[in-house]
This record gives sequence, C-alpha cells and structure tokens, in this order.
Amino acid sequence: MKPINFLKKILSKKASQFLPASAYILISGTVGKTLALTAANLVLSSKYKTLAIQTSGNSFLNIWPNTEKVLIEISPLDRLEIEEKLNILKPQIGVVTMATFGSLEDFQKTESFSNLTYFVQSFPEDANVILNWDDLPSRKLAELTPAKVFFVGSDSVNCHLFASQIKTRNGRTLLELNYGVERVEIEVETLGLGGVNGVMLACAIGLLSEMSLFTIKKTLEGFKPLEHRMKLVEGLEGLTILDDTYDATLIGIDDSLDIIGLLPARHRFFILGGLEHSDLLEQDLKRLAQKICNDKVVDYIFTGGSISPFIEELERLGFAGKVEVGLSRSQIVGRVLTLVRIGDLVLIKGPRSTKMDEIVSRITKQTK
Repeated sequence: MKPINFLKKILSKKASQFLPASAYILISGTVGKTLALTAANLVLSSKYKTLAIQTSGNSFLNIWPNTEKVLIEISPLDRLEIEEKLNILKPQIGVVTMATFGSLEDFQKTESFSNLTYFVQSFPEDANVILNWDDLPSRKLAELTPAKVFFVGSDSVNCHLFASQIKTRNGRTLLELNYGVERVEIEVETLGLGGVNGVMLACAIGLLSEMSLFTIKKTLEGFKPLEHRMKLVEGLEGLTILDDTYDATLIGIDDSLDIIGLLPARHRFFILGGLEHSDLLEQDLKRLAQKICNDKVVDYIFTGGSISPFIEELERLGFAGKVEVGLSRSQIVGRVLTLVRIGDLVLIKGPRSTKMDEIVSRITKQTK
C-alpha cells in the first residue's frame, strides 16, 4: 500500500470513531445493496445529517462533527471489510438485503453464506438485524444471530413490516406498507420485487431510527430509479426500453421478466448479454427457460453469447418465439431496429462486463 493511502486509511479509522455506534448502519447482501442504501439515505436525510458510503476506502474522511447517521454498503464477498467495520464501529443496525444465490443448498456452500453468517452473528443482543422473510436463506440467517430480528416481506403474520396490495400502473409501483396497526399507501417509480424490497428495507431503517411511517412514506414517494436498474426509457421507433443492465443475476432476470409481463406491449423482446455465475446454476438456467415458455410473454430472445443449458431447454420445450444466439452488440441493435414497431417493449439485461448499456444508449430516443 502506498504511504499516502496508508495514511488515509489510518485517518479514516480515526474519523469513524468520532460518532457513537448508534450512528452506523451496515448494509450487505447478494443483491439490492445499492438500491437499499440510496433509498435509506433519502429517508434518513429528511431528519438526520446522513452520509452514505457505497464502497470501502477513505469515505470516513467525509464525516463531520454534525454527522448523525452513516450508511455503509459492504460486499458479502469482502470478509476483511466486514470484520473491520463490525469490530471498529460496533453498529446497532445491520441489514441483509437478500441472501439468495440459486438454491438454498447451493448458497450454503458459498463464501457469501459464510460471510453473511459471520455478519449477522457479530451483532449483539441489543442490536437490530433487518432481514427479508420472503428470502429463504435470510430466514436461515435469522436463526444464527443473537440480535433482534426485524423482518420485512409479504407475510402479515411473520413480518414486522409487510407490503400488500402490490400493483404496477403506468410504469410505477403502488403498494400498502403495514406496520403494527399503522398502514399507508405509497406510490413509487421503482419497479419489480427488488424495488419493493429496497423500499421496505429503507422504511425499516427509518422506523428503527425513530421516524414515523407517514414521514417515511412521503419521503420515499420522491425516490427515483437508479441508473440501469429496472428503469423505463423511451426508445426509437416508438418502442419502450426496460433498462436493467446493471447485472444479470437469475433473481433479477426473474423479476424483470415478471415486470414486462405486466406492462402493455405489442411484442416483447428479451436481450441477454450473458449471465453471472452461470457455471454454478445449470438447473436454474433450465428453470428460467421453463418460466419463459410457461409465462408466454416473450416473443423474441437475442443473446450475446451461447448460454447452452438455457438455449437447449428453450428448444426442448418448443419455445414459440424467435431466438438468435451469439450476436454482437451492433448486431443486436440492428436486429431490434429492423423488427420493432410502435408499442413494442425491449428488456435488456447483462453483466456490466458485457456493456449492454451501450445497446440502451444506441436505441434510446435522444431528447433535445
């Protein structure tokens, strides 16, 4: 490590100790961390002087004496960072956005499960850990922590905060948030279950930070979709684009496919640049193909690579739409612009390494 970076790291540790443990909120999980962090920052900032830290490093140097809350996003793969932040800060609120990674059996074999287990086990009895009841691996983590567990989800019996009456209308999500005897209706621009989960986690953080449900609702209604995360964009030739090119986890693909089934369209295109962790999830790739065939909402599939188990299963099931495999980004753009008509919907997904966001840029209607 360079001397200047080492000095910044030491100063950052010192700065982090200026605030009480109750100021710190740690957010980890396999998906949805940045969305939860951003939404929670919006909520807390309406009452507290808040700092949101997306990456590890020297961000603690931004702490000022009047800082009241610090939100910190941590990768479940970074064990050293998890240990350091827990040992130094001793936070009173921890969040696991989701812990899903294929099947529960597969997930328990991963490094992420080991690190998230350590994460929840490190919170003391007087701390709070927020978990998603609808995510089965998160329920497993609830059994392993000595802290007080605050569940969010859709189960009215087992969740402290639960969502109900979830609907999609005009590219927005409407839902009810229920907390004890309180209930509020909320309308947000985020789409999909991932967006609902982020809203609920931010709400839970606000409630545990002594904010009212009504205040949280009013703040969250101003929340905007994050760039390249389930964002509706106006495209060329009268098409609508669902830009979800931030990643290509299987749970994210499931969510985005569900959303395009709810949105009105003449034809629906599914563009997939590739998959994350595809070597681990052959059975899930086959399940994805089965979902597409059963739901019958996709008319065209273009892929940037040959995802064999997925394509083979589509062929075996007799997918009724058109499939084109191994296309370059330029070829995908050409095929889309040749085939689309007014009223068509194009879902674009892929790991950041595949640069599928470039396709979004090339078929998006430019505003003057």
